[in-house]
Amino acid sequence: MSRRLLSIGLAGVVMLSAGWARAEGANGAKGNAAGKAVVRQELLAKYDKNGNGKLDPDELAAAKADMAKKREKAAKGAKGLTAEAVLKKYDTNGDGKLDAAELSAMIKDLQAKREAKKKAAT
Repeated sequence: MSRRLLSIGLAGVVMLSAGWARAEGANGAKGNAAGKAVVRQELLAKYDKNGNGKLDPDELAAAKADMAKKREKAAKGAKGLTAEAVLKKYDTNGDGKLDAAELSAMIKDLQAKREAKKKAAT
């Protein structure tokens, strides 16, 4: 059970880090208003099919379905990771937990792997 939760958690971290990276790329700072505006505009551009500047129930459902598929795909990619393997690789101070710096290193590593996988696919 704890391994499953870790896998789901890691998948969530990967998804969040992708969102942060998009927002960060917009203006260089995580969670800034300009970065969030860019993400909102991307969502509207992709899902606002009738062009009214809002996500109607059908458009919102499509966005949610796509996000669920992405979460599922990320969770499948994280299945091979066990808590022991993650701690062995990223718990640099050996306390059996991931602190902020260790978690940041893990996120950067996972992002780099995802980007390399994207480049290989294209």
